[in-house]
Amino acid sequence: MSTPETPQRPQTLGRQSVGHTGLDAWLATPVFGATNELICLRQEAYVASEKRAAAEREASELGLALEDSHRHVAGLIQQVEICHQREKELRENLLQVHDQLLRRDEELRQSIRLRAMLAARLRQILQRLPRLIYRGVRKVLTYGKK
Repeated sequence: MSTPETPQRPQTLGRQSVGHTGLDAWLATPVFGATNELICLRQEAYVASEKRAAAEREASELGLALEDSHRHVAGLIQQVEICHQREKELRENLLQVHDQLLRRDEELRQSIRLRAMLAARLRQILQRLPRLIYRGVRKVLTYGKK
């Protein structure tokens, strides 16, 4: 370890031995600046390529998710179309059943009216029956007497 009182050891760059002030001078040279800039550019290029690769992976994942979404939406559209067709069929069936019930109601009304008419006629016949029987029996009994 070096103490503040001891002089620093010169560093060796390549074959040339340079002291602390020589290193500063070398760092200030255009060659070192260009080399440093090249290193920085390479690092930036590496970072940019990593970001690009990450973006491409994300884009690929998003593309797959989008395809899944399209398939899902297509399936939903198909289900909606099936539901719409089924609803249409059910509405048609409902209208047919409604019409059939209306016809049955009318037939029942006619049957009730006919029953009422027949019941009234039957009452008339039953009211006249004893008189008709009496007349019929009287004719039979008196048929031979005249």
